Amino acid sequence: MVAEQYHIASAFGHFAVNASGWSSDKKIKWIIDQRIILGFTSQLDLWHETLTLLRKSIEGASAGIRNELIQQIKDIGNTDDPKTSAARQHGILDWMLRGIQDNSWKEALELKESIERESGLSPQSHPDFCTWHGSDDDFSSGLVDNATFLSLLQNDPEQLISLLMPIKDIPFGLNHTIQYQIPQLVEDDYRVGMNLWKIVRDSGRPANIILTIQQEILSGWVRCKPENIELQRIFGLIDELSDQSKTSVINTVVQFITRQVEDADRQIPEEDLHWTDSVAQQVWNEQREQYVFRNHEEWKHDPITPTRNNWPGELAWYWIHRIQWRKTHEIKNGQVSMKQNSIF
Repeated sequence: MVAEQYHIASAFGHFAVNASGWSSDKKIKWIIDQRIILGFTSQLDLWHETLTLLRKSIEGASAGIRNELIQQIKDIGNTDDPKTSAARQHGILDWMLRGIQDNSWKEALELKESIERESGLSPQSHPDFCTWHGSDDDFSSGLVDNATFLSLLQNDPEQLISLLMPIKDIPFGLNHTIQYQIPQLVEDDYRVGMNLWKIVRDSGRPANIILTIQQEILSGWVRCKPENIELQRIFGLIDELSDQSKTSVINTVVQFITRQVEDADRQIPEEDLHWTDSVAQQVWNEQREQYVFRNHEEWKHDPITPTRNNWPGELAWYWIHRIQWRKTHEIKNGQVSMKQNSIF
């Protein structure tokens, strides 16, 4: 019971720190001081939460904090067998580096590449998860390489549509392209998602196939840095979805609006906040009666994980960040523009 209570308290600590207005340095310093990374050799329950926090915070971290973090990652090698240690080190480095533009953290990149040379490890699709389920060809090559995909999108969209949404036989590698390649390309450049969204929307293919690709485009936008995208244009595309389609992808839409308000220090135009607040309120109004928490017994010792990663936990997380943003901006300026009943 003590161990279970400790895990729940630790998980709450992660969520509280992630949602707080702390600086990047302070968040990462908390991880370092708790020695959570060193515990990954025997306890992986907090792996996803920790890597999520690190990826979101690392770009804004100072050189001193980064050096402390690198040292603790290296120390994993002193606490377990070499193969497991290398896998833990590589997973942390791989996921963090995806949160930094232009591979600018040379020490981390060099350590990651050194581990790859010595252990034969390579980047995975989901290093922030210890286990996940997927189809047999999740790790196959895509239909075409990235350069060819982008060239087809620009110069021969009809050919790209025929590859992504074949009339008859489903080619090997299609799942990989849709589930992994498209989100990654959209994360790298949100405009890829906008262009692909439009040609898929106008393709005349079955609505369910179109929506599958649109959801993966949304997943890519979730991973984009908010300051790097034109929100109003994306909002317009989401608003084009039918009510039924929007319901089908609502979890991803909620993740997207949450991403926009995660950084409490970021300046967000009033019209953008109005849209995200309206979506959050609409989702709650339409779906609150439908939610049923299942598998109580399975999650009785860890209630945070299912509620954080399933609706309406994602929606609650939006309001946590939104309130933090409001505290930083609106209350500080003496302007309280959001209705209380919109939050509660």
